[in-house]
Amino acid sequence: MAGKVYFIFLLLLLGVSFSGLAQNDSLSQVYIAHKNMEELQNEQKELDFQNFFFEALQQKAIGNFDKAITALENCQSIKNNDPSVEFEFAKNYFELDQYYEAEIYIKKALEKVPKIYIC
Repeated sequence: MAGKVYFIFLLLLLGVSFSGLAQNDSLSQVYIAHKNMEELQNEQKELDFQNFFFEALQQKAIGNFDKAITALENCQSIKNNDPSVEFEFAKNYFELDQYYEAEIYIKKALEKVPKIYIC
């Protein structure tokens, strides 16, 4: 009889410990899924940025400077500190003979790029 009680107690103890492990495992899976979702969202933002940036380059190449500026505005909404976007704004405004805007954007781009000294 004591053996049966001991055996039942052992089974209950093992059942409780395994259920605790299962909960920890599910919590870790939720954390990993959340972390993976953040990584996927960051990757999607990077892909969107690249698509808009290459769209801007394509539109500039065929002379659609207004459309290029629109694509660059989309780039800027994703990454607002990218000097390449500022530089492309400057080139497109220059092509549209909007020299004041071109000067503003080229100055912004140069402020963001580290200084390079040639010896």
